Amino acid sequence: MKEILMLIKYCEKHLNLNKINENYFANRIASEIGEDNFEKNISLREIKEAQNLTSCEALLSVLYGKAKENNVLMNTDYENFCCKIMDILTKRPEEIRNKFKRDYAKNKRQAFINFHKLCVANYYIKTDAISKNIKWSYINNDKSLEITVNLSKPEKNNKETAKKANDNSGYPKCMICSENEGYCGHGVYRQNLRIIPINLGNEKWFFQYSPYAYFDEHLIAVNECHTPMKIDKSTFIKLLDFVDFAPFYFIGCNACLPIVGGSILAHDHFQGGFHDMPLFKCGKKVNLSVENFSGEAYVLNWYNSVLCFESFDRKELEDILFKVTFFWENYSDLDVDIICKTDVRHNAVTPIVRKDGQKYIAYLILRNNRTNELYPEGIFHAHKQFHNIKSEAIGLIEAMGHFILPPRLKRQVQIMSDYLTGIEYDLNKLSKEDEIQRDFISKLLLKYGNDNDINRARKLIKKEISIVCENILINTAVFKDDESGRNAFNKFLKKGRLL
Repeated sequence: MKEILMLIKYCEKHLNLNKINENYFANRIASEIGEDNFEKNISLREIKEAQNLTSCEALLSVLYGKAKENNVLMNTDYENFCCKIMDILTKRPEEIRNKFKRDYAKNKRQAFINFHKLCVANYYIKTDAISKNIKWSYINNDKSLEITVNLSKPEKNNKETAKKANDNSGYPKCMICSENEGYCGHGVYRQNLRIIPINLGNEKWFFQYSPYAYFDEHLIAVNECHTPMKIDKSTFIKLLDFVDFAPFYFIGCNACLPIVGGSILAHDHFQGGFHDMPLFKCGKKVNLSVENFSGEAYVLNWYNSVLCFESFDRKELEDILFKVTFFWENYSDLDVDIICKTDVRHNAVTPIVRKDGQKYIAYLILRNNRTNELYPEGIFHAHKQFHNIKSEAIGLIEAMGHFILPPRLKRQVQIMSDYLTGIEYDLNKLSKEDEIQRDFISKLLLKYGNDNDINRARKLIKKEISIVCENILINTAVFKDDESGRNAFNKFLKKGRLL
């Protein structure tokens, strides 16, 4: 099969495989697909075609088809097959790590670029699938949002996430443990995963790139020890260590509580990447005056409640971040439904750090995960009327204005378009799964009618989904942007000696 040699030629260019090993790899792959006799010659045109590919998925698809035809797959599905083949063709972890060290010593930025390219080339970051995601931007005055209907990320349940917060069972203990490197089992395929060890806060951590790639060079930094998410002074030290190690990336930590935190609370980890988040581009609302802090501090003009601190002095920044976090974690104001603790803790922060030259910039998003009878899913969470668009926890990424919406919306946006263009009239024809959109479609019809052309319909639907995302972020604000909320925020700032 020419595709075997084409894949090897692709990997010689993109994964730095040595041509000396060509026969070895050809035979390994042939064995995996059940071919024991194949033509080993390919044309110069086919070699160039393979080398110019930006993804190996088309070749992998052909090889999978041949393996299926030869009845050698057993219970191996497509995803497992691809990861297994690319693991064979990807250098071992020791070689990858040593190369990163050499590259880093020469040029920090290039080291990360090279490693990211490897993770794309070896099919760990699945760019073909990511390219099918539906994306758009939304601007409202001086605020903006980025919205993606992510077709490769399953929708998660907040209650299930909370149940797994202290899960320490099985091997690997969770989806981001270091033991996942090369692992295959229980429907998890990480054979082609490669990780890079780093030291954060004098602890062993590592980083890898996310296979979902929500944004440019989306990475995850993970504690080598499977230990629950936490935010204390050591968290800020580790975040600042990371941006010293990679000053071109932002890095942040999900709040360590259900509802307002991330989807993996059982394992301490951060997320970051090479992306200018909407949060970073909004203006200032209120300037702060902070004792013993030489830098600049202010409240951001953002949807949720965010404090920003800028300083060239790393130590004073560590101190103020811990001081404000400790104060918030123990702060209550019943007038605006903020109770820091009942039988469990409710207040937490979502911290984000980045650098601008030698200056550190840190953000603290104030969070609270309390529920009540009116809002059983969370007082400061997406309210029930917006769950047709997103019901999952609003974690680090969404809180910064980059929304990841569930894949069902691709189908449901098409259904909405059918109603707005008059192709469909009867809401009773909605399936059980799509019934969640009944009220939303009714509102769209009342506002825009049913005689729109398809382009206008889709434009209007995206606009209305964007407005829902805005409202979700407003829901998450512990201090609302109304008279009561502004007064309560000022009271918090004064009591915390920030104003």
